[in-house]
Amino acid sequence: MFFANVFFNGLLEKGEKIQYVLHRHPVLIYKKMLKVMFAGLLLPSLLFILFPVMKWGAFVWAFLGALKIAYLCMDWYFDAWLVTNQGVIVSEWGGFFNRSSSRIEFHTIEEVSYTVQGFWATVLRFGTLSIASFGGSHATTLKYAIRPKKMTRIIMKHQSKFMQKKTLKDHSALKTMISEMIQYTHK
Repeated sequence: MFFANVFFNGLLEKGEKIQYVLHRHPVLIYKKMLKVMFAGLLLPSLLFILFPVMKWGAFVWAFLGALKIAYLCMDWYFDAWLVTNQGVIVSEWGGFFNRSSSRIEFHTIEEVSYTVQGFWATVLRFGTLSIASFGGSHATTLKYAIRPKKMTRIIMKHQSKFMQKKTLKDHSALKTMISEMIQYTHK
């Protein structure tokens, strides 16, 4: 949770705390990662071994490969759903200068559902997670979500806690208003 609080702190409102971070399954980036590891790390290593004279070229090539791997990891990490004590924040990262987020408040969530389709999705436990809001024309989805059944339960658990606190606050405020009205009318 430490890294989530550091990296996603700018998305939080005052008093809001991250309870859980939902990511896409890493299987989503494995093909790109293998290509970059081969072309960006293995080939420069072979170049260094076979042609030691070109060590600086191999070093620069490997450094650029490592930067590309770091970029892919950041892209995976920052595309996430943050379950907070007030709602769900959908964070999308398209690069260093392209970041967007949207917020789904717990009191507006109508339904949380998931779908797991296919052999690999069942074996590796990933699927599509959806949140439908009241008055919303479409559901917000996270494809390739890790353990979508567990994530659905987590969102529903935190929504239930939020709604209980909200109900208690509303009940207390209503009680105060009624007692003030009664005191005012009996004066």
